[in-house]
Amino acid sequence: MQAHCDAFDGEWVVHCRDERVGLRAVIAIDDPALGPGLGGVRMGRYPHLDAGTAEAKRLAAAATSKLAFAGLPYGGAKSVILDPGRPVGRSALMRRFGEFVRRLDGAYVPGYDFGTTSQDMLDVGSGGAEVTCTQDDPMSSTAAGLVAAIEASVGYLIGGDLAGVRIVVQGASRTSGDMARLLAARGAHVLIGRPNEVVITPSDVLCVESAVIDADAAEVLNSRIVIGTANDLLVAPRDAETLADRGITYVPDFVGTAGGAIRVHGRRAGWDDTRVRAEVAAIGDRVRALLEESDRTGATPLHLARQTVATSVRLLRSNAVGAGPLGGPFDVPPRAESPVHGDGLVESGLSLR
Repeated sequence: MQAHCDAFDGEWVVHCRDERVGLRAVIAIDDPALGPGLGGVRMGRYPHLDAGTAEAKRLAAAATSKLAFAGLPYGGAKSVILDPGRPVGRSALMRRFGEFVRRLDGAYVPGYDFGTTSQDMLDVGSGGAEVTCTQDDPMSSTAAGLVAAIEASVGYLIGGDLAGVRIVVQGASRTSGDMARLLAARGAHVLIGRPNEVVITPSDVLCVESAVIDADAAEVLNSRIVIGTANDLLVAPRDAETLADRGITYVPDFVGTAGGAIRVHGRRAGWDDTRVRAEVAAIGDRVRALLEESDRTGATPLHLARQTVATSVRLLRSNAVGAGPLGGPFDVPPRAESPVHGDGLVESGLSLR
């Protein structure tokens, strides 16, 4: 196992390799200022290790934004396991990966992601690593949080509830499917778009789960509101400015997709189902506050959300007071305590002041 930080603003990049079980993997831990790195384990085909490393770095940075804005006591992380492309013992591969994670001594807490399952996490845990998502499914909370974000956006920008609102859901992930069903149950007119395509069908809301919005796409989208249903939606941050110039509001993906992370933290902190649901629903309050502040200042919601994340992380690094959404103060648990094992949730990440 080797660690380096080549061309990466984060703390660690860890490469894991054991040819005996077909393991080639990378773990990226972006910023531990909020606590241990929390993030999923992806498994898939990549042309080479560098491609998997680049994806892990990119998604770890996006996870830091999500966690910091939500006020959760973790840094962003992500790991990628390269599909060996040949028959291997999957359980042995996952267990060996867990042994590498264990050697990080709690710096990374993995859960499942695209290409992995709860059984995989059990196998990773059998290697001695602390894991999440072994018996609890966070994806339903991701979908619920996204619906709360959409309801808040529609209520503020269009007016009213979701009845009759035309919503395009682009993608085929389980989260997108769960979200589409919840939206339809609230009376929305839901259309399903194909993954990895630019959808120009007229709509009130466009939900996108892959990074297909570049400068060209931003010029042709035909929706009032665009919201990301997975991390790192825009090809470049300036694309949000292009959307805004065309009268399209982009709700930052790292704000709307925090429901799963909130649920994972809640389970670790011992919350009951009622509290988990309430904290996930509060994503809608954050989104409305962002939109109100955007109207007041003229800045895009993305710009405001990124400012909040930068302020939170900078102050947390100095063990000072963090900034909740839109700069509202909150008290950071003392570093001598272990917020991961206590309640740990930053207060004003949930009720804006």
